[in-house]
Amino acid sequence: MITSLLQDKAKILRLEDGKYPSLLKQIHTPPQELFYKGNLSILEKPCLSVVGTRKNSDYGEYLVQKIIGELAVFDICVVSGLARGIDTLAHQAALDKGLSTCAVLGSGIDNIYPRENCELAEEILENEGSDEEDKKKKRV
Repeated sequence: MITSLLQDKAKILRLEDGKYPSLLKQIHTPPQELFYKGNLSILEKPCLSVVGTRKNSDYGEYLVQKIIGELAVFDICVVSGLARGIDTLAHQAALDKGLSTCAVLGSGIDNIYPRENCELAEEILENEGSDEEDKKKKRV
């Protein structure tokens, strides 16, 4: 599994690595390894976590747009789970407003779920989600 993840441009972050998220280290049993794609430095910005229902209402959609729209004047990162509903809306609103966004996947980075969000995951990586090393490779 690890070999296929690395072939898919995933990277490994170990607990002892200096880039490992400090808040995650503080939980009772932090994961020894995290697999990720993209630019970890966006998590150094103030982050807004957005969690919500998978079947959002029109009012929920309105609130996501309003809150993220008003926060767009700040250099923040919107963090959510790439799930249906509010999570999807939060990532898309962040991209639409030019904000960084990070998807934390419960299903693993090699298994985007729901499948309809595969394009959104790619869009996140293409818009400041790619680290500088990945951007240099694209320019060549």
